[in-house]
Order: sequence, then structure tokens, then C-alpha cells
Amino acid sequence: MINIFNLNFKRAIVHTIFKKEQGQESALLVDSDSLINIDENVSYTIGERLTEALEKKTKTFKLTIEDVHSTSFFGISKELSELDDEEFIQNSKRIALLLSQAQTSSRHSGGYLVVIDAEMDSNQNKVIIVIKAELQDALVYYENDIKLIQNLFLSPAQKMFKFAILYQRDIDEIETLPESYTEPNIEWGSILFDEQFRIDSKPAEYFYKDFLGFTTIDNAPIQTKRFYDKTEQFIQNYIEGYDKKKEVLNKLSDSLIDELNPEINPIIFSDDAFEREELKEQYKNEVLTTLPDNINKDNLLIRSNLSNKKIVFPNNIKVSGPVDYMDINVEIINSEEEFNNLSINQSNYTIIKVAGKPYSKD
Repeated sequence: MINIFNLNFKRAIVHTIFKKEQGQESALLVDSDSLINIDENVSYTIGERLTEALEKKTKTFKLTIEDVHSTSFFGISKELSELDDEEFIQNSKRIALLLSQAQTSSRHSGGYLVVIDAEMDSNQNKVIIVIKAELQDALVYYENDIKLIQNLFLSPAQKMFKFAILYQRDIDEIETLPESYTEPNIEWGSILFDEQFRIDSKPAEYFYKDFLGFTTIDNAPIQTKRFYDKTEQFIQNYIEGYDKKKEVLNKLSDSLIDELNPEINPIIFSDDAFEREELKEQYKNEVLTTLPDNINKDNLLIRSNLSNKKIVFPNNIKVSGPVDYMDINVEIINSEEEFNNLSINQSNYTIIKVAGKPYSKD
């Protein structure tokens, strides 16, 4: 991961984005014709904000570049460092226009787009940073008076900004890349921070996909979570009976915990987990078409799912606990014989009646 404090901020510009209003196709761009002054204090504050954000591993993602056309974010950005100031300003406007055009929903907030041209101190490799910062109001207390300060941005509130970093990789990093990587992703790396990022969330796509032209296809934590979430939902929807659901859900967890296999193959999992051919075909149509053929397992985003097990009942009622204790301490009574063997006078268990069946929708 890049050390922000080892970057040299060469120049920057700020453009303004107003969110889409009724009757507009997209957000409104008000661009700037002037570079901003970045003194030592400003550089330090920006660096501090970005560094603290990058430390949040579950909201920071290494993505890959998908859109490489000359008019894309990558196509415009890769040459920014080579341009004189006037050309840099004009091309930064093109980047800002891409963002405004990507914001086609009124749910997408306005704010400032900061475009920073930087380089690594160690090797002068190019680094382009784009920050979308939402505006905030705040109060300041001074000499027994409280005043309102408007249009603050890049405060420590990480949900109020998101950013991407496009950077030239050094040789050491290139040598560790998967063999499947092709250009420009061999020479260039891309990082996204988005506090409000959610897997398969359409609102999140406008920034990393529609604006930046990045893809999550090669991100192991994201694809691992996507496999887990979609497969878990499929099992709950289509596997009948609590005991059978429990068995297949355990296979799902075991396949991800298994340290001997660094990859998960969704097709192989399907063949092992589902007995009926029609169920395998349905899984293929509903789930496999949304996943890569092989996924490098990284459980970063599903650690809590794997360490805790939950039984879901209708009306959003859940019984949950550590996975090592749930099977031992929680039992679903499925027969009259099992029920008749219970006694409410026992001190070593509690009988609870819950409306509905586990994992049922009604």
C-alpha cells in the first residue's frame, strides 16, 4: 500500500459538483481555471486524512483498471504529470466532467472534486489522486461567541469523502502480481477508499465503475464475500429442511476456512454441495454467472460470518453465537419424540418458542 507521506504533491485543482436536481440528466459541474496553493500544512492535513482512511482495511480496496479508452479516467490521468499547468487544468476539467456525468441520481451528493498530481519521492513514479469531498457545516467557539462555518470539507469524518489513487507500480510490486494481470494493470495500480462501499451496491458503482472505470473482478476480499453472500442466500432459498440447510451452510463455511486450498472454485463447490442436478443448474444460472471461475480466498470481509453462526427466523428474529458453540448448545427440535424428552424443570437448558421455521420467509 502506498505511503501517502512519502509523496510529493506537485499541484492540485478543485472543481465543484452540484448534485442532480429534478429535470437534469446528471449532476452539474462548475469547473475551475486555477490551481490551488498547497502549503506544508495543507499537504500534511490531506496526507493525514488519506492515511487514516487507508488504514480501514474493510473499506480500502485494490481494484483493477477496466476502462482504458482515451476519454476514460485512466486515459486522461495517465499523462497528467507530463502536461504543463494549463493542459493539466483542462484535463482535470475532463475528469470532473466524468464524475458529474456519472452522478445520474439525486442520491449522489455534491461537493468538491480535488485532483492532485503527485509523485513518489523514492523513484518519481507518477501518482494521481482524486478526492470527492462532501461539504459540511460546523460551529466554532471563539471569545464567548459561536459562529457557523459553512462549506468545510475533508474533515476527519470519513463517510464525507471518498478517493481513488492511480499510481505507477515499482518493480518489486510488479514481480508479485498474478500472472493473469495484463496491461495497464501491470504498470499501474489503483486503490479505492469508500466508507459507504457495499458489495453489489448500485449506489457505490457510480464512483468506482462509472466514473473511474475500475472493476472489482480481481479483488480477492470482494469476490470471496460475493461468493459467500450469494451462495448463502441461495442455500437458504432453495435447500429444504433445517438439517439439510445446516449441512450445506457448514460446507460453505468449511470451504472458505480450509487453509490447504488457497482458491475456491464455485463450480467444484456446487458439485460437492448440491445433490440434485436441477439445483446445480439453478445455482449455475443464478450465482455462477456473477462470479469468476476461480477466486483467491481472502476472508477479510466475512470474518464475522465465519466466526459466528446465526439461525434466522421470520420477523427478523435471530439466534447467533460463536460457531464453535452453536452446534453444541443450540438445537432445533424437529419431532414430537424429541419434544417429549424435554423438561421445563431442567436447569441446563432453556426452552424457547419462536414463531415460524428457521430460514423460512413466512
